[in-house]
Amino acid sequence: MTGILIKINEEKIIEVWGISKAIENFEI
Repeated sequence: MTGILIKINEEKIIEVWGISKAIENFEI
């Protein structure tokens, strides 16, 4: 059960990180 939650969390973190990187690229 915890393994599934960790995997979902990792996907969300990667998604948020990708969005923040895209925002950084737009600001430059």
